[in-house]
Amino acid sequence: MESAREEETPLVVTANMLAAEPAAERIDFERGMSYWPPTTLACLGALVAVFVWQLASGAFDSQNALIDAGALVRNRVIEGEWWRLVSATVLHGSPEHLFGNCVALYILGLACEHALGTWRLLVLYVASGLAGSGASVLAGPGPSVGASGAICGLMGAAVV
Repeated sequence: MESAREEETPLVVTANMLAAEPAAERIDFERGMSYWPPTTLACLGALVAVFVWQLASGAFDSQNALIDAGALVRNRVIEGEWWRLVSATVLHGSPEHLFGNCVALYILGLACEHALGTWRLLVLYVASGLAGSGASVLAGPGPSVGASGAICGLMGAAVV
């Protein structure tokens, strides 16, 4: 083993091994970005308002109360309650759940609203929320709530 190390020679990096410089000027992604993105803040406001309604209506009193509030349950969706695919995306299971989703939504919404604009952000958010609800129906019987599917869609868009 010692003799093999002695025979190794270091690799010298030369200019032809490096990537070519980009032809276009770099774009500053943050230029023009607002820390008060109106559509993202409206979505956050809606999530908080629904959570306040959940508290006031007793949706946290039991699992059945959460289901009655609109939680996603596979057998109910199959029986025709398609509206649950949407309602579950605005409900949350606890203050910590709401807080985590709101922080993620603010950060990702800030970037996506700046990059995509208002309408594309809304379409992406709703479509991702529906896709997340669909995946949840396929993955388990429920109940499930939360905006995680919509937020994951924004995360994918921000990465792309």
